[in-house]
Amino acid sequence: MFVKAVTTLKQAIIIDFTLLLKYVTMKKVFGLIMGVVISVSALSQKTMAPVNGNSKVSFTIANFGIDTDGSITGLDGKITFEPKNLAASVFNITAAVNSINTGNDRRDGHLKKDDFFDAEKFPVIRLQSTRIGASQKAGEYIFIGELTMKDVTKTISFPFTYILKPEGILFTGNFDIDRRDYGVGGNSATMSDKVRLSLSVMAK
Repeated sequence: MFVKAVTTLKQAIIIDFTLLLKYVTMKKVFGLIMGVVISVSALSQKTMAPVNGNSKVSFTIANFGIDTDGSITGLDGKITFEPKNLAASVFNITAAVNSINTGNDRRDGHLKKDDFFDAEKFPVIRLQSTRIGASQKAGEYIFIGELTMKDVTKTISFPFTYILKPEGILFTGNFDIDRRDYGVGGNSATMSDKVRLSLSVMAK
């Protein structure tokens, strides 16, 4: 009789543990689903803004044949993105030139001067869409718009993607520019004209 009672108790404990495990798992799944639902709703219901702490513009340029990396933060602006209604989608984003960071204070100070970005006179870089199009690749879209640096505005286009996250919508994309088109840096025998820009914009 004692053995039977112990067996019954063990079975009860196993059942309770199984129910608890199911409850915890379902709670996690429900939380994840709710996060995605909220993110999807954000796409179609409101104008979003970049989350400054989680957004940046990274750049890479070859100098003396060695890639030099840097980033610009201080992102601001408005984003409306509707995958099912791309005609209603709009991106208008700025980045603060004074936030430029290459890991070298002396170089950063030089980049802010008038022969490069001229941060005092032109404090922001602006990226503004004129149209958002569909790509032939699944899950990819095409940004068509204008990039303004200093007093120069050029038409650009590049592919981008987005990922739904509990904390917002992450947009990512890459494109190349010629720095001389924007009057950044002038002629140089050691520094490449080509600059690779990589966008990572968390919006909510």
